[in-house]
Amino acid sequence: MRSLPFRAFLGRAVQQKRLLVLFFVLFALAFLLGIILAAAKVDYAQHLLRCERYFERVLYSARSVFLIFLERTASGAIVIAVLTACSVHPAAVALPTVLFVYRGYACGGSVVVFVSAFGLGGVLVGLLLYLPVQLALTALYMLTASLSFSRSLTFCGRELGALFMQFLCALVLVAAICLAELLLLLVIFRPLGGL
Repeated sequence: MRSLPFRAFLGRAVQQKRLLVLFFVLFALAFLLGIILAAAKVDYAQHLLRCERYFERVLYSARSVFLIFLERTASGAIVIAVLTACSVHPAAVALPTVLFVYRGYACGGSVVVFVSAFGLGGVLVGLLLYLPVQLALTALYMLTASLSFSRSLTFCGRELGALFMQFLCALVLVAAICLAELLLLLVIFRPLGGL
């Protein structure tokens, strides 16, 4: 009996434990660096702009939450497509590494800005909406990147079907994370309005 695609996706991705640990350590170090530099007001304006855009485009947008969901899912799909394309060659593992360092730095700095610039509302948004979604997406991206790296060591044209299945599984998981964000947005933050 064939295993479910998600079980195979996650099982094979987790087999790359050393690579996952490396990605996590790089992300965590960059996260701490983002916190330290944002707290020291280095590159603070860039983090502030990112947080203001998040408030404007996601939290207080006049657009439909379904449209926001589609945009967030499409954004995640682009990242998943790029990470899946890294399966072609082992040297492509450099791209996910840069992505995780950037995401860690951006998340760390954004958390500081949410707390320092937006007060209690920023703390709630940062801890209940922004950070959990970003961490879940980053974990999924790490799993996808580790699976891509494991495929890149033996990649051949016959694996295109498996590569497409990898992309679809990751895409469904991205949509699930974005749906959870949408539900949090609808249940908690939209009713509060003037947070």
